[in-house]
Order: sequence, then C-alpha cells, then structure tokens
Amino acid sequence: MTSEVTDDYTIMAMVEEGLGVSMLYRRTVEGMRADIRVRPIVHAPSRDVVAAWRSWDTMPIATRRFIDYMSSHIVN
Repeated sequence: MTSEVTDDYTIMAMVEEGLGVSMLYRRTVEGMRADIRVRPIVHAPSRDVVAAWRSWDTMPIATRRFIDYMSSHIVN
C-alpha cells in the first residue's frame, strides 16, 4: 500500500502508528511530542531555489531590482 500525505502532523501521526518512515525538516519535529525516533541525515539533501518570470521587459521595476539583488548576494 502506498500513501501520499502532505500535512506534516499527519505524516508524524502515521509514523508514530508504525505506518512508515518519512524525511521531515528538523524544525517540523522539534518540540513535537510524538513517540517517534529522529535521526539526523549525515549528508543532508538540499534543493535549488530559482526565480522564474515570463518577461523581463514587462516586469515591475521593484521585482527586477529584487532579482538583481538576490542574484548578486546569493552564493551558488
């Protein structure tokens, strides 16, 4: 049986009931009183976050400046 659940609290409840395992953000499980075991991942996964837009020419100037600022201050 396969289940796809997106709510963190439901995921933790299912794990607590022995219905599977999950990878969650550390902050999600910090302070929770669920009866589950938490193990850190040695080589933690990461994700790339990008900006996407349809047309630079029609984009508001504030948005252009924000993208320029973020592009010059975020290290790849």
